Amino acid sequence: DLKEACIVCNAKYCSNCVLRAMGSMPEGRKCVTCIGYAIDESKRGNLGKCSRMLKRLLNDLEIRQIMKAEKLCDVNQLPPDYISINGKPLCHEELLLLQTCSNPPKNLRPGSYWYDRVSGFWGKEGEKPSQIISPHLNVGDSLKPDASNGNTQVFINGREITKAELRMLQLAGVECAGNPHFWVNDDGSYQEEGQKNTKGYIWGKAGMKLVCALLSLPVPSKTRHPCTDEVNHVSNRPKPNPDCIGEMMALQKLLLVGNNGAGTSTLFKQAKILYKALPFSKDERETIKMMIQGNVYGYLGILLEGRERFEEESLTRSPAEQPINHLEGSPHGNNGTTMYSICPRLKEFSDWLLKTMASGNLEAIFPAATREYAPVVEELWNTAAIQAT
Repeated sequence: DLKEACIVCNAKYCSNCVLRAMGSMPEGRKCVTCIGYAIDESKRGNLGKCSRMLKRLLNDLEIRQIMKAEKLCDVNQLPPDYISINGKPLCHEELLLLQTCSNPPKNLRPGSYWYDRVSGFWGKEGEKPSQIISPHLNVGDSLKPDASNGNTQVFINGREITKAELRMLQLAGVECAGNPHFWVNDDGSYQEEGQKNTKGYIWGKAGMKLVCALLSLPVPSKTRHPCTDEVNHVSNRPKPNPDCIGEMMALQKLLLVGNNGAGTSTLFKQAKILYKALPFSKDERETIKMMIQGNVYGYLGILLEGRERFEEESLTRSPAEQPINHLEGSPHGNNGTTMYSICPRLKEFSDWLLKTMASGNLEAIFPAATREYAPVVEELWNTAAIQAT
């Protein structure tokens, strides 16, 4: 006879008593007395998978609600400290990031794993890679050289690779003589450590998927062509499970509120850069570039105003009150100058910039002025007067 087992204590119930024993199943298939307790980890692979018995006893809506609760309720989630990445147990936020990324590890179970943030390679500690997941996830510790217990004296992103990986590289046409150290990116491009030029693409050679299958090595879920536009790459990401889409969207929503100048837009830009959610458009990049250039001139103007004030104050003080000009060795330099004085050419530029700022026309000098005056700005910044200011 068919039996339904509790996912906590493994007590088994027949079709006549399962609904009495488990009630409304707010956390999935648990005895009423087991509600609130963590599940038996050996049953994690069956979460959300309905049995034939329940399909006979309940309607479709009830089944969907129970299976959804079983998969998503907090108490049934994998305890983060059961997962160790690169020798470090995860915290709750790291596990959430790992599970909700665009390409998460499949069939994640308690255990110790290694993860290469640059390439996305993932595997059990001491073993060859088993999957390629989303790269650049800030989870676990840094990758160890002996993470996969390799013995080939060939390294990828600081990890000594296994013999199967070495064979794969050789069949991909990668020159492996001389115990090289490679950097491999998530798109399969590679270069030797210390070199800037890309030497090739591991997944670009025909037949590599078959080679990896024969060697029991993973391949990217959707190979990125090096010239593919980043927007297309984002749009082609694997779609989440429809049952979980509401919860995932709720987790990804963030409202940034603050007064003008509080830094909300800066945080948003940093998030876009950090998580590579969407690339900046050409117009956005131009706007940010103009803002950076405007800030450079604006803050330089504040320094120049301060320099003028300090120079005037310094000239009106008595010699005993003067700060020592370490460059000149005396409070005043020659010809009535002070440590805050600049040469006539730079003084002319300073007067022009302050006048432009005072008139409110600073934005009108871009972008031509940035090219023309960039050397002058650098020279001003390096002067003893501005450094003293």
